[in-house]
Amino acid sequence: MSSEVFLQRAHLLMRQGRSDKAADQLKQLLAQDPGVAEAHAMLSLCMSHDRDQWHDATREAEQAIHQAPDMGFSHYALAVIMQKRKRLPEALNAAKEAIRLDTAEPQYYALAASIHAQQQQWQNALETSTEGLAIDPDSEGCSTIRSLALERLGRPDDALAQANAAVARNPDSAESHAMRGWAQLHSGDHLAAQDSFREALRLDPTDNFARSGMIEALNNNHLLFRLVFRFYSFIGRMAQGAQWAIILGLFFGMRLLNSLADQYPAIEPYVLPISILYLSFCLLSWIAEPLFNTFLRFHPFGKFLLSDKQRWSSNLVGTCIGIGVVGGIIQAIRGDLVGGIIMFLAPVFLSLPISTSFEVDEGWPRTVCIAISVVLTVLCFTAIALIAVDGPWGIPYALFALGIMIFTFAGNYLRTVTVRR
Repeated sequence: MSSEVFLQRAHLLMRQGRSDKAADQLKQLLAQDPGVAEAHAMLSLCMSHDRDQWHDATREAEQAIHQAPDMGFSHYALAVIMQKRKRLPEALNAAKEAIRLDTAEPQYYALAASIHAQQQQWQNALETSTEGLAIDPDSEGCSTIRSLALERLGRPDDALAQANAAVARNPDSAESHAMRGWAQLHSGDHLAAQDSFREALRLDPTDNFARSGMIEALNNNHLLFRLVFRFYSFIGRMAQGAQWAIILGLFFGMRLLNSLADQYPAIEPYVLPISILYLSFCLLSWIAEPLFNTFLRFHPFGKFLLSDKQRWSSNLVGTCIGIGVVGGIIQAIRGDLVGGIIMFLAPVFLSLPISTSFEVDEGWPRTVCIAISVVLTVLCFTAIALIAVDGPWGIPYALFALGIMIFTFAGNYLRTVTVRR
């Protein structure tokens, strides 16, 4: 059988989403002729769908480049697997080389733009995706990244116009409807976003981009979640350094306010309410998603959207809050108001590291987060048990409170870490 027949079959199977069958065809071809560079590149793309085969996929892409260094598709295959392995600088270099070798292939521009987006280089993502659309105005990948980049650059109206144009060009594209949903959501229209995500899921029930968007859109039905979502949308448009500046600024701003209250007694009555609001918002910003996902489980449509990880996260956060409420009420009824407040706050704040354990990247960040959660859980429930028996709970609670304070910074850092694979 000729090489062309094997390649045509593999192309057809890949378009149908049957990567394993396509890989079989390519392996048969390479068994009879290992010098077909395109087959190595295509096999790399097929293997990239299976995390256990990522290293083999890398070797196949490198072999394709060795055999055909002037073929853009070889470098594109390497860029794809490097992106999946979260080795973004290497992925971007490979994508740029693919573009240099073949300037007329829009999917190369879409890949490079998506890598820029992962690195939060939004202006570069916008420019690269715009170049791709100049070659092919119907490129879904370029259109999606361009809409996202526009939104992140603070141009929500332009982002929505881009998404609407993509839907008009291809009304049967789940990706286009999902991108319009995200644009509508970031523009503040969560009800319209729900319609767009629902249509995307009708067209492709397996679309995780639409599924996660629908979860956010349904949770935006709650005012508190909308406030948190808008805050993080605002933060997300900034560079990482600016994000840290705001987080640290809020923290040290509260410290300064407390210091000023000691010097100017007139403002002291206002410090406690502001501090409570600040702590409540900080807590809600961490646990809003798993907390409102708990309510979502009773939604007739939303209950089908949550993943197992999201269900576990909502279960544990809900349990922490429930223990805090029940324990606090019981201790208050016993006449110990201070102990009741501590018994309420400790499990509620424990939900911070627990919920974060489900959000950080797999590997050492998750291991560290789980280890911290275990230590803080022991301290939390030791303090609660001592309060219940009128024992000396001060030291374990002080250690727990210190641990939570440190974790507010460590957890934010762990959320930003991407593990190279």
